[in-house]
This record gives sequence, structure tokens and C-alpha cells, in this order.
Amino acid sequence: MALSRVRSLQHLILDGMNGMALRVSPLAKEIDQDLREKSLQALQDNAKYIEMWEKAEANGEHDKPPEASATVSADPELFEALTTWRAKLAIELGKPPYIIAHNATLERVAAVKPGSDIELLEVPGFGPKKVETYGADILKIVKDQQAKSK
Repeated sequence: MALSRVRSLQHLILDGMNGMALRVSPLAKEIDQDLREKSLQALQDNAKYIEMWEKAEANGEHDKPPEASATVSADPELFEALTTWRAKLAIELGKPPYIIAHNATLERVAAVKPGSDIELLEVPGFGPKKVETYGADILKIVKDQQAKSK
């Protein structure tokens, strides 16, 4: 039985333990150190998104039922502008369009019309990395489309 399966120390008996059983390979130590450094770097790189998420969590934003805001219908002209942008970008990057954003994600953007990174992060399909990579473009498209509609 693996030690990770032990639920209590009450009946645990370790038999045949020696110094060799507790040794850790140098490669495992190296990998562990690398992962710790990358984890710290990821925390630093995403600090503003973590802070935004924590604020939203404290305000109860994540407790809202998704159905409450899912009834808003997409702006067809904004959706068209977003899919056109996505298609052009996909060609430039040599990626399939769905890697940039799925249709459902763009429909949701066209429905809620986010005006900030925080609002964009609330759209299913957008995490910190996608907001960092594509957020400025998407928010500009939303803003430009809203200006055209007025």
C-alpha cells in the first residue's frame, strides 16, 4: 500500500525502512526546484489577475448563478466584428480560430459587451492568459462597435 493512501497513523507499520528508502534523486530535486521557481514566477506574472479574482470573490461575484446573466442576447454586428477579427488573427498566427476563442465565447462577449479586463475575465472562455493576449483587441472592438451604434 502506498503511503499516500494512509488515512491514519494508528495502525501504520513501516517495515524494512532504511536510509535508501528515503533518498530523493538529484533529478527529482532539480525538477522540484524548477517547479517552485516557475510557480513563484506565475504568481508574480498574474498578480493583477489574482487580485481582481480575489476582489470579485470577496464581493460575491463568483456566487452569482450563470443563468442570471445568460439571458442577454448577442449583438449580431459586434459578434460579426469579433469573428472577423478572430479569423484574420487565426490566419496571421497559423492557428485554428477556436484556439483564439470559441463562437460561444464571442457570442457571450457580444452579449455582455465588457468594458474592462475584469469584465472580460468574467466571460466563460477567458482566463488571465487570454485576456492578456487578446483582451486589448477585444475591448477595442467592443468600444468601436458601441461608438458606431450611437
